[in-house]
Amino acid sequence: MTKRYQNAMRFSPVKGRQVEADFTGAEVTANGGLPLLAVTDRRLGLTESVAQAICDDRRRRSVAHSTVSIVRQRLFALLLGHEDLNDHDALRRDTALQAAAAPAVGRQPDDVACQCRLKIPQKCRSKIPQLRDWFNVAHRCGSACSRTGGRGAWGAAAALHRLNGGKLRLFDNFEYAAGTWPRKRRVVVKAEHNDLGPNTRFVVTNLDMADDPQGLYDDMYCERGEMENRIKDQQLGLFADRASSSDFDANQLRLLLSGLAHTLLEGMRRMALEATELAKASPETVRLTLLKVGAVVLSNTRRVRLLMSRSHPKQALFRRVAAALAPQPP
Repeated sequence: MTKRYQNAMRFSPVKGRQVEADFTGAEVTANGGLPLLAVTDRRLGLTESVAQAICDDRRRRSVAHSTVSIVRQRLFALLLGHEDLNDHDALRRDTALQAAAAPAVGRQPDDVACQCRLKIPQKCRSKIPQLRDWFNVAHRCGSACSRTGGRGAWGAAAALHRLNGGKLRLFDNFEYAAGTWPRKRRVVVKAEHNDLGPNTRFVVTNLDMADDPQGLYDDMYCERGEMENRIKDQQLGLFADRASSSDFDANQLRLLLSGLAHTLLEGMRRMALEATELAKASPETVRLTLLKVGAVVLSNTRRVRLLMSRSHPKQALFRRVAAALAPQPP
């Protein structure tokens, strides 16, 4: 018996056949879907833009890993389900990750960065531009609004409910300023009465007074639930709820990277997942379906090949996504 079979792990027989396992096979990656992330990123130009916004003051002669490859490595690892830097000491030897994170041109070591080198962008974090909120935000007003505005709509809704029964909703808007506010703001009131009693809501907004208050409430404010679902996706699937550092800036960077990973995933969704079973899937479902795919790795100086199983149940979907993400002809 050869040494190879002497070192095999033996398990219970199945239908009279011995079951054995060892670690003498070819290189295998669990991340066969990484090329999908890489081509999505290159089409969006996301990590290139982020890298340009980071002031990298490292000594050029000593730099082994470019800023863009480090940013890619961090984002791709988050999308693969690796939230800790410790995971990168093993991930860095994954040929699929090396190929996905490498810059398009220029020299790059075979291995991607180890844990200690991945902290470099955090040293430059003070140079990252501040994120600005470009969205009009609506949020609830407290009980003080009910004492100063919306009384007409509230009273009318109550009277009509007593007369007709069922659920009755009326909408109105007024201007209000709390004692600490520098100026008055628009408040939209939903005056609702039903068989259980009043169900009143106030929304403070900076949108135009000319807008229809019911449309603003129903079509914009109530849609916040969908935004909250996306926040939940980022927290549960991309580790945006992780703030374990005692340093505020480090936690801010972690949240920023999670947001960028979500942007990359939404880019893939927009370009390749519409009209598929993953059109509205969570990050975890996309990860398990498209990214965490086992593949044998064949690599030489000219090519990296990922050989996935011919019995993979989602290969038709994988091919469709890959075709949608393929670079468009000029």
